[in-house]
Amino acid sequence: MSDVPSRARSTDPAATRIVLLDTPRGCRDHVYLQDLVWGFDPPEAVPVHLLVAVAHNGGVVLGAYDGDEIVDALLGLPALHDGHLAHLSHQLAVHPAYRHRGVGAALKWRQRNLVLAQGIDAIIWTFDPLQARNARLNLSWLGAEVRHDVRDYYGPMNDGRLNAGLPSNRLMVTWALDTPRVRERAAATEGAPPRALHSCLAPRRARPPARRTCVSPRPSRCRPPGTRPAWCSSRSLSISGP
Repeated sequence: MSDVPSRARSTDPAATRIVLLDTPRGCRDHVYLQDLVWGFDPPEAVPVHLLVAVAHNGGVVLGAYDGDEIVDALLGLPALHDGHLAHLSHQLAVHPAYRHRGVGAALKWRQRNLVLAQGIDAIIWTFDPLQARNARLNLSWLGAEVRHDVRDYYGPMNDGRLNAGLPSNRLMVTWALDTPRVRERAAATEGAPPRALHSCLAPRRARPPARRTCVSPRPSRCRPPGTRPAWCSSRSLSISGP
């Protein structure tokens, strides 16, 4: 595999293809992208043998390719949530040169179709509330809802690029796959190439007046030392996009 390119190889978003990864070769590509995106030190990627096992036993292991370059990777597996069968979406890794192109959203919609075909109607996952773009993807684009927060969910994380030195506080998301709000979004994106997903979604609302809350990855820059955002003290939430 190549190093991080200075720009995306293809200028045509439709050239990106999404495939199921269920062979050792494909899963090695998945591991490569995990290492590239998160920079684990020491290495901590989900290994090839486990990816193959998940892919052949009810899980979803996906890769998006531009030519022979893997540019996005997803991992999910069946899980129990509140006593009901659900699907846990554990990883979504996007190549640094392909961010903000709609490829991640395309993988999520493909994941939805595969999970619905298994008779499962909900996908759950966590996301970092300090990552505003992830919040927009999850809540506005996909139509998922935040149910509650979890403090230091993963404990200290040793990836050198996104989470090092920060508590792994997370919001738990439930994506009810067959609700009207999600079906409407799915219909709008059906058949659209990844880049076009940006224009398939509801228009942005006018921004409210500026507030003294920020989503900087260094919260201490905008809050007094020792204080926490309001979401950290809430144990039961219900947050959704427009």
